[in-house]
Amino acid sequence: MAASILPAAQVARIFSSAVGKKYTVVEIAVYPQSSRGFEVAALDFALKTSPDDRIYSVTPEQVAWQGKRAPNPSDPSSSGGLGGIHVTTEAGIAVGTRTNPTTGKTEHGVATYEGVAVDNRPRSSPPPQSTSTDSTYVLEGKLRGLELQEGQTTRPISGYLYFPGPKKQKTAALVLEYSRSGERALLSLRNK
Repeated sequence: MAASILPAAQVARIFSSAVGKKYTVVEIAVYPQSSRGFEVAALDFALKTSPDDRIYSVTPEQVAWQGKRAPNPSDPSSSGGLGGIHVTTEAGIAVGTRTNPTTGKTEHGVATYEGVAVDNRPRSSPPPQSTSTDSTYVLEGKLRGLELQEGQTTRPISGYLYFPGPKKQKTAALVLEYSRSGERALLSLRNK
């Protein structure tokens, strides 16, 4: 296993300067022994800022949206539908009175109804696109694409993990801790 902290200038070039200000980006490489596989899980890694303090990585979505909630693509008010597909739902209660044609008596009734319609017809005026939302989705895609992939591997892999906190720590070196099923490794990282 090998790891290094990405310098702020490189984080800004790859992602954005905002990511570099709020997160420590650590590149991790895993080199499994040829005779056995290695299970990679982000939660097995922690960034130690002091002997008793650990910070765990966050997801690319959390980094990109910086604590805000991503728009819900199934909410028509947030994005206008999913790629041209529009789903409309309707439900209600009907209360009525009628005269039964057979008996001539007045009848009172309650009924419920529901329906779903799906179409791909263009809407008369598409909702305006937000460039900040679009750029946030692009950033999230970059973060996901370069993230350390989880799962079993028998080949060498590398990727990034994103740890909350300032890029400059009070200590001279941070420590990346790996811990899984009784195995433990500590790697000293230097801020650049």
